[in-house]
Amino acid sequence: MIIVLTGATGLIGHALGQRLVREGHQLRALVRDPQRAFMPFPAELFSWDIRKPAPAEAFKGADAVIHLAGENVAAKRWTEARKKALRDSRIQGVESLRQGLELSRNSRPQSEKEKLVFISASGAGFYGDRGDEWLGEDAAPGDDFLARLCQEWEAAALAVPARRTVIARFGVVLSLRGGFLRELAPMFQRFGAARLGSGGAWLSWIHIDDVVAALMLALTDSELSGAVNFCAPKPATNSEVTAALKRSLGAFPVPPAPRLGIRLLLGELSQALLGSQRTRPERLTARGFRWRHSDFSSAIQELYGEIKSGETRLVFEQWVAAPATEVWPFFSSERNLERLTPAFLSFHVLGKTTEQMGEGTNIDYRLKVHGIPIRWRSVIRDWNPPHAFVDEQVSGPYRKWHHRHEFETLAGGTLLRDTVVLKPPLGWLGRAATLGFILQDVEAIFAFRAQAIRAIFSRPSQETSPR
Repeated sequence: MIIVLTGATGLIGHALGQRLVREGHQLRALVRDPQRAFMPFPAELFSWDIRKPAPAEAFKGADAVIHLAGENVAAKRWTEARKKALRDSRIQGVESLRQGLELSRNSRPQSEKEKLVFISASGAGFYGDRGDEWLGEDAAPGDDFLARLCQEWEAAALAVPARRTVIARFGVVLSLRGGFLRELAPMFQRFGAARLGSGGAWLSWIHIDDVVAALMLALTDSELSGAVNFCAPKPATNSEVTAALKRSLGAFPVPPAPRLGIRLLLGELSQALLGSQRTRPERLTARGFRWRHSDFSSAIQELYGEIKSGETRLVFEQWVAAPATEVWPFFSSERNLERLTPAFLSFHVLGKTTEQMGEGTNIDYRLKVHGIPIRWRSVIRDWNPPHAFVDEQVSGPYRKWHHRHEFETLAGGTLLRDTVVLKPPLGWLGRAATLGFILQDVEAIFAFRAQAIRAIFSRPSQETSPR
């Protein structure tokens, strides 16, 4: 199938796009800036401004459009300007797609005009704050800002010309690569695990593996249409969420955060944290969907099972249009590390203990962290050319630094996967004082690294500009 994807650089887009490519589908991604769009799969990139019709050529011969783009609801306080940005990113985005599809549709053969499947994101916030009420897809909508935003978003999606339309009302997505857990886990590790208010509010959630599987079903099942709750069959209360994360992260309990205090601090945004949606995925169940993860505590244990108390795991992925035989020699030379490290670290390789890098090689570096000179020694483990190796801190600024490099052949190129497990020094005090800065630094380092890798392994541009 030829599939047009928006939100390809986001959490769900990353996981879904990779699954689609593995199954042999051809992807076209609409992105704001093709030069800054990094994805762990190959795709033909189209520059997209939601204030204008989407490029019609992106839809030529397309079998489906999967629309996942939209500003993060919980990223900032809901000022009037922020609410406008949230609405525009959703409603203008859908309208841009509708206009682009209409332009494309006018030039398509009659036999192709009605074959398109359209899948559009929405959210469980559609239902508003409903306490303990069970909410199937036919439940009435809520009346707060988020509920009204979802209603308007869905109405716009239903106006897009398509043979079949699926509205994916996502619960909170669980993944170590971003989203809910990427925001909440460091807070619990630094400041302790606190439930919100009484802890009785319900959270509709879904594991990223089940998100992808459900979207694949929505893409292929001709009987599935309309609004669909993308959530696990067993919602969790805020108390259950807090307890499960506390156990897996080794966080210590702290007094509950009072509802009034959260409202005063966050204003209207507090709806997203305090609202209770006890959703039930009736339509997925009716189509025979099977969840890999139906219990919140088990899902969290699966995600954090190998991580010990006080540790943080970060995963970065990037696809390059070069074979592993070309990629491996570059990464297996310690001298190339300087090309992949931003200047603010003043990073220099001092030497290594063997002539060729391999199992047991020790490498010494010099760098600066926020202006403080640091010496670092790492050892190479699990050397497995051309598939993987690990560099592990022997001495340096962290209590633990374990960096696994993986190189997987994918779609004629190579998927690079970097998995970092780190632990700051000085126990809880170290986490509270430094984890926020550490995560910012690591994100910045890998953002620079992604740009450098793209430049080093560049091929003719995949970007397609509107005609």
